[in-house]
Amino acid sequence: MEIETCRQCGKVFMKRTSVLCPDCARRGEDDFLAIRGYLDEHPGATMMTLCDALGVAEETVSRLIEEGRLVMSGSQRNRCESCGGEAQFGQKLCLRCRVQLDQSLRSAANVLRSSLKEGSASDAGKGSYYTRRDRD
Repeated sequence: MEIETCRQCGKVFMKRTSVLCPDCARRGEDDFLAIRGYLDEHPGATMMTLCDALGVAEETVSRLIEEGRLVMSGSQRNRCESCGGEAQFGQKLCLRCRVQLDQSLRSAANVLRSSLKEGSASDAGKGSYYTRRDRD
């Protein structure tokens, strides 16, 4: 096992599966269960109402939405910044645009890697030489 620093509280712990220490992971799970219970009882609750009622930070709710553990009602959906389609609350892009962006970034990274490999192979054996007089 490796040693990890908790991304939430900064405490050092032995990493098993999470990037959070056991205490923060437990608190996060408790928050999720409380939020889910509240939403079951108050289905139309807004994020502000939810956070005020439970004392949970908006960042916690947003993180749970980004992780896909919570889905907000249709009235709280965003528009995709790329195509204008429907995006989930807390997301800037719809799923289709996110997939396209991911593919484009992977393709660009592959092109960059191959051009760097070609460039380093053609530059092999070439070095910069200078005399002392050139440096002064």
